[in-house]
Amino acid sequence: MQLFNKDPLAKSVCICIMSGKGGVSKSTTSALLALELSKTNTVAVVDCDLTAPNLARVFGVKGKALAFNAERRLMAATVNKNMSVFSSELMWKDDVGISWTGQTEKDFLVAVLNGDVDFNLGKKIDVIIMDMAPSAVTPLAVAGSLFKSRVGGILVSVPRGVSLDNNMRCVSLAVQHEIPLLGIIAGQTQSECPECGAHPVTCSKCHMPFIPYGEPSSVRALAEKVRIPYLGEIYFNPRIGDAMDAGAVETMAGYANGAIAGIAAMVRTRWGLK
Repeated sequence: MQLFNKDPLAKSVCICIMSGKGGVSKSTTSALLALELSKTNTVAVVDCDLTAPNLARVFGVKGKALAFNAERRLMAATVNKNMSVFSSELMWKDDVGISWTGQTEKDFLVAVLNGDVDFNLGKKIDVIIMDMAPSAVTPLAVAGSLFKSRVGGILVSVPRGVSLDNNMRCVSLAVQHEIPLLGIIAGQTQSECPECGAHPVTCSKCHMPFIPYGEPSSVRALAEKVRIPYLGEIYFNPRIGDAMDAGAVETMAGYANGAIAGIAAMVRTRWGLK
């Protein structure tokens, strides 16, 4: 497989946000990284969780009517002047579940990335963010085949054994599909006060700190074990969940104590983006 030479995605960099478990801040990472990159680059976000998509809701475009361009290609939903998102959430009602086989999932994603969707971002799209379902194989295979030297993966894990074990399996999958791993980020390692930003939040009665999933040392250890960079942490803050539910994730742009900005800078440097 290869991208059409004249398609805006033909020279794009593809970043696969991946994890072995759900509920670890993977979609949060995808959304915040897309927003950070879109400050200076054009960004197409592809929701690759076809069975349980939710990025249309997160970016506040859920419920928008599907539109077609003059060439009868589906139009992605515009988030800001430099970013758009395509999610299967835009195509079906909430109470409709779609059963995907490996082949139909592959065909759908290849069609999205190979010209059937117009991301409405001009002649060149700098970065594609692919938000993967937990332990997804098909999107990895598609990304590796289409983007080759212009693809990288970012692992997201909470510091718990079940998440770390499955992320080790994700490392193996990335190797199998020739996706170089750019690093791993730790999710929900500390609680953060939604009012003042203090962390960790402590119990008013016993004054013990509330740490949702534990210290990030085990995620650091995994990074060292598989020899990839440790990229920082995303704290647990109720405001992020509220903003994502309300379709107002843009209000949280710049969050995550510098980790997301650091990843964006790394992506720009690695592939020579401005």
